[in-house]
Amino acid sequence: MVRKYPIWNCIFFVAVVVMNALAQFVPLGGKRTGEISDMHHTLITPAGYAFTIWIVIYTLLAGFIVYQFRSYNGLTDSVLPLRFWFILSCIFNIAWILLWQYQFIVLSLIAIIMLLITLAVLYLRTQKILFPTRGERWFIILPFSLYFGWICVATLINIQIALYYTDIGINLHSNELFVGVIILIFGVLASFLISYRSLNGIIPLVFFWGYSAITVEQKEHTTVFLTAGILSSILLVYALWITFMRACERD
Repeated sequence: MVRKYPIWNCIFFVAVVVMNALAQFVPLGGKRTGEISDMHHTLITPAGYAFTIWIVIYTLLAGFIVYQFRSYNGLTDSVLPLRFWFILSCIFNIAWILLWQYQFIVLSLIAIIMLLITLAVLYLRTQKILFPTRGERWFIILPFSLYFGWICVATLINIQIALYYTDIGINLHSNELFVGVIILIFGVLASFLISYRSLNGIIPLVFFWGYSAITVEQKEHTTVFLTAGILSSILLVYALWITFMRACERD
């Protein structure tokens, strides 16, 4: 059974890629993913270019799929703990795409939170790899750090969309600015907590990518523009500090 997991990982990963392609080119539900995002534009929606990070994420995950197919690597302690959770992450990714495309906004938020949880497990397990090889750094640690970091950002955006969509008890239409700023600050604090112990600079860099895109998109809303701009600068400095600390450790 263990030796079959690389095959199942490949099947579920291909299913995710196919579902993304269907969402963009068919498109599922009659609208492309970006068009639905534009329909639910909020004060923390990033510029469209931010979502090109998915190309990098899926390319790196494809590298992971190839890497784990090698007979030795597929049975190493760095790959085995990921097998079930990777399949689960693919299932929740597909669920999110389907729910989002057919505009079940609240249910899509639940799906992306479940995806976030599975990726958190994957991330934590990759951080336990002691003395990683070059292959483990490029095809295990990097892909899942990038994936987890971006889903953290995407979850924040989805929370704002769901709150605005439902407007449950907080009159978000008149408090959207306040809620948006709080979510942005919470995101930065979360990125610090996630990355500090392991000194993983990928996480704050991904947040920097997302927050800088929010800065670009929200330039007409001064408070959000300044907040996202300041926070993205802090994230970049923090990521550079982590890089410096890791260089010092190697020395």
